[in-house]
Amino acid sequence: MAMEASAMRRLAQRKLEKRSQNGNRTPKRVLSGGSGGEQGGGDSDAEEGSMDEGSCTDEDEDLEVNHNRLLYLISLYNTQQVGPEDKNADQDGQDKNIWVRRVPLMVLVYEGIVAGIFDYDYAPAPDIVDGKRVYMNISQEGRDDLDDLREAGMLYGLKLSSKKYQSTVALRITTIGEEHLRRTLTQEDADAVDGVVFGPNKRHVHANLLKVSWDRRMGRFVLRCQSGYEMESTITEIESVSYVSSPYIPSCVRKWGRESKRNTDRTGALVNAVSNIKDELDENLTLNDVRLVIGEWIPMGANQIVALNDKLGSSERVQGGFFTSQVDQNPDSSEFIGISEGLTEVNILDFDETAYVNFEAEVHFPEEEGIIQIENFGIHINDEGFINYGLRCEGIMHAVQDYLSLDNLSRLLVDVQVDSSKIIDNLMSPHQRVMLDLTYLNDAEHREKYNLIFCSRINKAGVEAMPTAEEFMDREANENELKQVIGDTHASYQLSSDDEVLIVGKNGMVLCSSDTHRLEPQMVSYLSLMTRNMFMRSLFQRTFILADTLKHIRELIDTYESDPNSITTIRNLLSEASGDIILLSEIQSYLAESLQEVVLPTVPLDGAAQKLEAILNIEATQKRLVRRVHDMKKNIEGARGEVSSLRSMADVVSEGKESRVQEAVQNNTKNLEDVFRANERASASLEIMQIVLAGSLAFDIIDRLHGLYLGVAADIDWANNAFGFIYETPGMLLLVNMAWWGVLGAFIQGLIKHMGEQAAGVMSIRYKINQTINWPAFERFICRMRPEVEDGDTDKNTYIKKFTWDEPDAVLWKGLPPRIEVTVDARYHYLLKAFLQISTKKSKISQREAKLIFFRRMRDEGILTGVVPGLEDAVEVAAAESARRSTSRGAVSVVPRLSMKTWNKSTSIGGGAEGTFSAGPDVSSRNLTRAQKSSTDLPG
Repeated sequence: MAMEASAMRRLAQRKLEKRSQNGNRTPKRVLSGGSGGEQGGGDSDAEEGSMDEGSCTDEDEDLEVNHNRLLYLISLYNTQQVGPEDKNADQDGQDKNIWVRRVPLMVLVYEGIVAGIFDYDYAPAPDIVDGKRVYMNISQEGRDDLDDLREAGMLYGLKLSSKKYQSTVALRITTIGEEHLRRTLTQEDADAVDGVVFGPNKRHVHANLLKVSWDRRMGRFVLRCQSGYEMESTITEIESVSYVSSPYIPSCVRKWGRESKRNTDRTGALVNAVSNIKDELDENLTLNDVRLVIGEWIPMGANQIVALNDKLGSSERVQGGFFTSQVDQNPDSSEFIGISEGLTEVNILDFDETAYVNFEAEVHFPEEEGIIQIENFGIHINDEGFINYGLRCEGIMHAVQDYLSLDNLSRLLVDVQVDSSKIIDNLMSPHQRVMLDLTYLNDAEHREKYNLIFCSRINKAGVEAMPTAEEFMDREANENELKQVIGDTHASYQLSSDDEVLIVGKNGMVLCSSDTHRLEPQMVSYLSLMTRNMFMRSLFQRTFILADTLKHIRELIDTYESDPNSITTIRNLLSEASGDIILLSEIQSYLAESLQEVVLPTVPLDGAAQKLEAILNIEATQKRLVRRVHDMKKNIEGARGEVSSLRSMADVVSEGKESRVQEAVQNNTKNLEDVFRANERASASLEIMQIVLAGSLAFDIIDRLHGLYLGVAADIDWANNAFGFIYETPGMLLLVNMAWWGVLGAFIQGLIKHMGEQAAGVMSIRYKINQTINWPAFERFICRMRPEVEDGDTDKNTYIKKFTWDEPDAVLWKGLPPRIEVTVDARYHYLLKAFLQISTKKSKISQREAKLIFFRRMRDEGILTGVVPGLEDAVEVAAAESARRSTSRGAVSVVPRLSMKTWNKSTSIGGGAEGTFSAGPDVSSRNLTRAQKSSTDLPG
């Protein structure tokens, strides 16, 4: 209890200090609710308790409720009922070692705001989700209360780092926080939170808690519980406001050309403007005469600037025009059909062909009915890679020129960040896009940019005087609103007594001065360095990811025997790593060159400018960035050496596998040799047996020829008379049998040899085609051919199939039709190979004719279109087609004349032989069929 009381006193003191900085506003109640005074025992504690009990307003009650409800919400996710045998279970059978991540917690806070249980505002802000930068409706007040609870000792904070080296925070309630909830949490507060975090009509058990998960496919958060209930969160649906902006480019980057246009005459449209903001905004700070300069750095050089000026038509008589991100798929056609929405209109202001270009860009995107958005950029791009997008806010919603709300400005900044990426991505080269995708992990579309906000005055609601620099850092309403536009605030500086203030945040700065133009050179120069700093952070993070990839490759090499796919995986990863190192080295060289060319601005002599220079310290910042770039080169070179080492190790692994394969092949070859010798011996034995069987057959024929073996010699005197000499001569019958054996054996051997020669006469033709095919036509063709063999080979990338069939048309192929085997890629619809087997003994077709017939059939069936390059000659194919058509017309024209009448006359056929030819209707049809068949008996 003493620890809790001490924590309460610290938080109470901090709250009092904050409130005292806000113009003696009534202090809000702190979390202790007066308990600190009751338990502290000291005079100061008693005064604290008295203050809490006697000077509370409705706003004070809200603060206590928000803190308690937020703490209770976190506690629900920190506890899970487990079995007593669980090692993490406490005496009540609960596991309290569960941490809740900050991003899912902010989703739950947003849902609580929508449901009305938290009295917070929210505004769009980026955060890292699933390795990508996502804009969400974040409550800065909710985050501030989380910081309050951590400072009071009621929450633990755990810093985590992902595989992509992106850090996040997880939270867990402490024993002090648990004790505080037991004493102060009301049933009303608990019921309000339970209504949000538990599914509808569900028991309040841990299994029914709504868990936040990211749906990568839909690109939004989903809340679901184990019982099956789920709902989609609208936290990623960024609200839109109406505004009118004019292009703005700082004068320090202009050299010549006309001034940027102003859209002040279009602010009248804001009178009836609307927004789709669901929350009721609590506007605490407003700005006058706002100009936004948003900067980023991309790899750029003089050649890219020349190409960009050429693309923009900077040197043409009519410069600029409309640009679109839509790709022209058919540049040779006479027309292009595209939508007019989403086009970017570009007007050139001034340029140097090899150094820079300044232009205006107006974006035309469709918006909801009633929302007016005139988004007009001023864009500066130079050969160092520095890009800034400038806007002058003429009006936002119903505020024109002055009193522009930071809540609305944060929503305008989201549009500027997203749309500026779309504009410049359409103007970059493909190689630059590849480098950005590498640096930002394929999320270059949502890359981080740095915000500069210039204004002439910052107004505080209800206070006539402008707050001082110290009052902006109040850790409450003022600071929370500033966080919406520049990220986490670091410091605030009073540049002069004339309401000149500089506020520095993680993602931007706010400069308030009645004469910002004299300070622009310093601010823009510092902006260019901060954009390099942002890019360098992402690039340095990418080098660590590369190092992890190389470490993974080394592990794969050490355990390659455990995975049959390891060699392929290692080669692919090494190839990707080598490509990444080449790009990283190129990007590093662009960074180094750009930092060498930084020109430090001339500092005015007035006190505010001198103090600003001391704060920004541009020269020292530039030197630090140079050191960081050189340090990064060491990492890249180290990775290059590691890749070389890993490649050598991979080669050793491959050689080892190849040697084992070679040994296996040698063993198989030896086995095949043994089998071959055994087959030779068996073949010799078979030939001997064939001769023996031929002799047995010959002897049986002789026996059956003279008939004496029948045992009826007395009844066949003619046999005795005819063969008496042979029987009566010793050995004569044996000689006759042996002679007949020799004749029959020679005949059988010759017949076998002839059949072997007939079977051996095969012409094999292989074609490597690799052409896309009409897959439905190919499937219909294969169904008609009825293939004898169908074989498939599938992996994660391809689906290879083989079909084998015998051609049916003997006339077309001039004899025995060939056997054809085709190999196709069934996934990507490619005809890869064709294999033709033609019997040269039974077919008279040549290789050239076979090629023409095969590819002609593929075209006739609609499988292929056009001549196959490299395999066919267009002139030869055209000549063959012409000959085929002319022969077909001649054959068809002869047959009808034969069928006109029946005639009987002497006709000379062949070599002068005479005969009678009678033609009738059936004969003419047969002749027509023959004529049509003969027309196909042509090459091509």
